[in-house]
Amino acid sequence: MPQINEESARRGHTVTLLDRRTLNITGAEDVLSFDENSVIIRTALGLMTVDGEGLRIVKLNADAASTQQQNNVGPGGVIIEGKIGGVFYTDDDSEPKKAGMFGRRK
Repeated sequence: MPQINEESARRGHTVTLLDRRTLNITGAEDVLSFDENSVIIRTALGLMTVDGEGLRIVKLNADAASTQQQNNVGPGGVIIEGKIGGVFYTDDDSEPKKAGMFGRRK
């Protein structure tokens, strides 16, 4: 299990998927990489990989310490648009596993 520090736990982490087209994430600590098929984000709960097609980051608030919302994105917020195929977590910095919260990747 990942070590979750007290500050990260207070910030929280949410994932909201709308119509498999818009993914709103809070509690992001860093966007590690992205292209049109994959976005890898470090969160307080481990690495999150978003798979899909035509993915793009439309809003990003990288200042996790900020209390002011910018463009409807809270602190540590990321909004991704495109055809969302899956969201997967790993507990460390290794390559994301093949299974996740929405099923198995093919």
